[in-house]
Amino acid sequence: MEYTEQHDTKQKVPCKYASRRLRDYQTSQQGTFIGLLNNYCDITFIKPPKKAVLTHQFVKIKKISFSSKDVIVLEDFLQKRCGEHKDGDLDRGCSEKTANRRFQTNKKIETLHLLYDILGEFGFFCEVNATKGKKETMKLQNVENVFYQEKYLMGIEEIYTVGFKVNDYLCNLIENKDEITLNRNNRVVQSFFAENMM
Repeated sequence: MEYTEQHDTKQKVPCKYASRRLRDYQTSQQGTFIGLLNNYCDITFIKPPKKAVLTHQFVKIKKISFSSKDVIVLEDFLQKRCGEHKDGDLDRGCSEKTANRRFQTNKKIETLHLLYDILGEFGFFCEVNATKGKKETMKLQNVENVFYQEKYLMGIEEIYTVGFKVNDYLCNLIENKDEITLNRNNRVVQSFFAENMM
């Protein structure tokens, strides 16, 4: 997906609250991207190994299926991409604990990057604000505005609202199951966009 970068001039907030807010916004972006992709594919989810307490749950995607012959298996992709970064961290002298923590963070970032790269294939593009971090860590492109075929679609407020609704819906579906599949053009998911983007 194409995106243009914006610069953040907002006041700083305490680190723990900023981190919590960032994780929640990552989750809302994921929910929004999943909802937009739902027009084009089936998405299978698996129950995460542990439940988030202080923030919204970032859902774990198993695979994205456009057809029986066109399937992206997320775990294979993430293990390869993020494993390379982890090896680099260890080579640079990071402790195993730090490398593992970054590995998990990078998996979220790569998941989001992959989702909006796929959306780009269908005519979406974003304006983003790149998060700052250490030189060795991956940077997340925080989406601030979404466009479809050059027309404005949604901004931060809608991303939060719709994204959390999609996220809550998915978390409720998988709460008592190990795996679920969100079929293409799910009516509930599509209704969240209709309600908040009129």
